[in-house]
Amino acid sequence: MSLRQIAEQILQKTGLQRQLISVRPSYLRILINLSRVFAPHIPASNYWLDYLAADRICGLDSVPRVFHLQPARFSQKTEYLVGVDWQKSIRQEQATSQS
Repeated sequence: MSLRQIAEQILQKTGLQRQLISVRPSYLRILINLSRVFAPHIPASNYWLDYLAADRICGLDSVPRVFHLQPARFSQKTEYLVGVDWQKSIRQEQATSQS
């Protein structure tokens, strides 16, 4: 799954309305560095971009073979996101982190 597909499924399950935009990694790196100056509370890191830039593909049997876990479809394991007021939850989290 692409990162965009994951974000779209999470937005659908949470009921949040957000516009997803595609940005080149070089521009995103500049935006992250600017955000540190103008909005230092935003949790963004250049290390995320390095992680996303690397190829993270492995064999289909790697997870069960190495970790003894049975993988499941992402879309089937996101039901816990339904019915939660995420905006309220985020506001409460921000209020507790500021105090």
